Amino acid sequence: MENRRLSQRDRSDSALNTKTQELFEHHKKRYGVRRIHAELRRAGECVSYKRVQRLMRELGLVSVHPKPRKRTTVPAETASDLPDLVGREFTPVTLNSLWYGDITYVRT
Repeated sequence: MENRRLSQRDRSDSALNTKTQELFEHHKKRYGVRRIHAELRRAGECVSYKRVQRLMRELGLVSVHPKPRKRTTVPAETASDLPDLVGREFTPVTLNSLWYGDITYVRT
């Protein structure tokens, strides 16, 4: 095998690999090809989408996708027939004269 210098494409691919990996790690492995390509373009790099796609594939960079949100509450189709005994006034007059509750789902 001959001792050749790296081609211009190989040198620029090497530089782009470094920048791509830095961006990918900076954004906590959440950015895919589209966002990495946009970030590189904003940084002034003249690079095509397919080239970024090829480089990320060669580097094995795959973005993490969030899990789909699971619906836990299904609203009733009709309003409840129960009377509003509190009259939407949630301030108790004395201790233990008014009890109410609320169910709130907090996504963690």
